[in-house]
Amino acid sequence: MAQGSRAFGLSVRGRRAGIVSRGISVGVDWVVVQVMFVLGLAAWGLFDYLLAGNDFHVPRPPLGATGGLQFALLVTYLTISWSGSGRTVGQLTLGLRTLTDPAGPLRVRTAFARALLCAFFGPILLLWIIPSRRNAAVQDVVCNTVVVYDWH
Repeated sequence: MAQGSRAFGLSVRGRRAGIVSRGISVGVDWVVVQVMFVLGLAAWGLFDYLLAGNDFHVPRPPLGATGGLQFALLVTYLTISWSGSGRTVGQLTLGLRTLTDPAGPLRVRTAFARALLCAFFGPILLLWIIPSRRNAAVQDVVCNTVVVYDWH
């Protein structure tokens, strides 16, 4: 069984990822960002408890502030992930990697632009993969990137 899995992994390595695997990785990344946000709020509450002596509680920022903070956290998370290893946690889980179209690593500027597109428009941009012959989402076309299967 392991032999067959290894053969499958090698046969698709380097091929462009489709909408299902990319959609699942976006879902995993959404959960990761939500967990990071909640942990940040809990840390804020703990900090307030330890230094100010207030009762411990998880802060509840206003809805606008929550949205803005989550947006900034998502853009930062995606930019760091893509400009570093080329993978988010969701992509790592599914064996995906984001590269520039000639198969190179993303520069910080490209990763940031791609992250802004993904954060502003969410997974709706992935729908362009369906009619695309090269499995490219809108952010791939605009930023000249590609998402490929890449297992180690």
